[in-house]
Amino acid sequence: MFDDLMALFGKRRDTTGDAIEAFWAWWTEGGSGQVAMADPETGTAPLLDPRVHAIDSGLAWEIAPGRESAQLLVVTADGDPALRSVARRWLSAAPPAEFVWTYADSRQPATTIAGRVLKFEGTSSTSAKCRSGYVAAAAGST
Repeated sequence: MFDDLMALFGKRRDTTGDAIEAFWAWWTEGGSGQVAMADPETGTAPLLDPRVHAIDSGLAWEIAPGRESAQLLVVTADGDPALRSVARRWLSAAPPAEFVWTYADSRQPATTIAGRVLKFEGTSSTSAKCRSGYVAAAAGST
């Protein structure tokens, strides 16, 4: 009835906090170990997708090498400014970092481009084949 009354006034119950709490409860009760032991190609998505998307379907996640830990779990707004606060709330509720896991709410910069693949309009190229530069325009030209 409460939800119906709130809907009448244009407000819905915020379930994001409940989903964040449920995510971290699962994570601290063994989910982190399941993800750490899962096959990166096939095992992590079935574990993380439903739990991250329960928070908000627009969020994205990735696992990257950590700087202070072995692994970094990133849950990001995936470029949607409206979801940045949701990703930040997820991060704020995270347990303390430890040896295996640290957490972030935005993708971290790469420390090197070695081995990276650049994809543009359907064409892929390795970083070894790419060059970039900047050409300054002459004064007065447009």
